[in-house]
Amino acid sequence: MSRSKQVKGVADRIVFLNPGELKPHPVNRELYDEREDPSFVDSVRYLGVREPLIVDSNRVILGGHRRWRAALTLALSKVPCVVQEFDNEQVAIVELNHQRVKTPRERYREAQVLRRELEPKARKKQGARTDLLSVLTKSSINSTHVRDEIARRLAVSSGQLYKIEFIYEHENLAPGVAEKLDQGNITVHKAYQEIKRRLRSTAPQVRSEPEKKPLKKNPLETPPNPLTIEGSRKIILDKQSRTLQIEFSLKEPVDVTLQTVCVVGEKPSNRSTRKHGHTSQSGAHPKT
Repeated sequence: MSRSKQVKGVADRIVFLNPGELKPHPVNRELYDEREDPSFVDSVRYLGVREPLIVDSNRVILGGHRRWRAALTLALSKVPCVVQEFDNEQVAIVELNHQRVKTPRERYREAQVLRRELEPKARKKQGARTDLLSVLTKSSINSTHVRDEIARRLAVSSGQLYKIEFIYEHENLAPGVAEKLDQGNITVHKAYQEIKRRLRSTAPQVRSEPEKKPLKKNPLETPPNPLTIEGSRKIILDKQSRTLQIEFSLKEPVDVTLQTVCVVGEKPSNRSTRKHGHTSQSGAHPKT
C-alpha cells in the first residue's frame, strides 16, 4: 500500500501529470535543505517513480519533492500524482515526509511546525477527549504531552527531541557547535553537552559578600546625646576626699556615660563609667 493511502482523506485515484507543470511548496524549502542524492536519481532512472506525489488542486507539491526533482533531472514526461487538500498544509508536508533522511536541524524545523499546530489546541482542549491534531491523526494530547506527541510523530524519542530543540534555541550563545552538528562532525548528545558546558562557563558568577559585622562604637569617640538635668538636684563637694557628688532623678531609664573632665592635682583622663538610670528613683552616680 502506498504512503498516500495511509493518510486520511487522500483519494485513491491516481493521475499522471507533467513534472514541469508542478510547483514546489514554499514551506518545503523552509523545512528541508536541498541536497544532491545521485543514488536516489539512479533509483528513479531504473525503477521509475513508484510512489505517487501528493499535490493540491493548484498542482503545488505537498509530498514528493525529491521524486519531483529527480523526474526533472531525468526529463520524465509524466509522474503519478494524487490530488488532495489539507486543513494545514505545513503539518501535511511534515506528515508526508516521514521517509526522508533528515538532519537534526530539519528535525528541529519540523518540530516547530508541529508545535505551532499542537500547543494552542492543547491549551484550549486540555483534558478533553477530542481530536487535537488535524485530519492527519486521531491522537489526543494535553499541554504536558506536546513534546511527547511531536516526538512520536517525528519518530524520535522525547529526550532526543528535547536536546535538539535546546541546541538550536541556544546556538547563538555557543557559536560553531550547531554548525558541527549540521555537518555531521558531532552527535546530538555531544553538541548538547558542549552547549551546556559553554553556558555554564559564561554564566555570570554571583559572589556572595561576607556579612559585615557592625563595628562597636567607642563611647568616647562618639558621645551619646547630651543629657540635660533639670529640676531639683543635689551637689556635694568633699574637699577632703577631692570628690564631687551629684544626686538627681531621671524620669525614664537612660544609658549614661560620665566622663572625667578634671581631677584636682591630676591631668585630664578618659576614664569613664556607664550606669543606667531608673525611672522615679534617685541615686548617687560615680564620684569624679
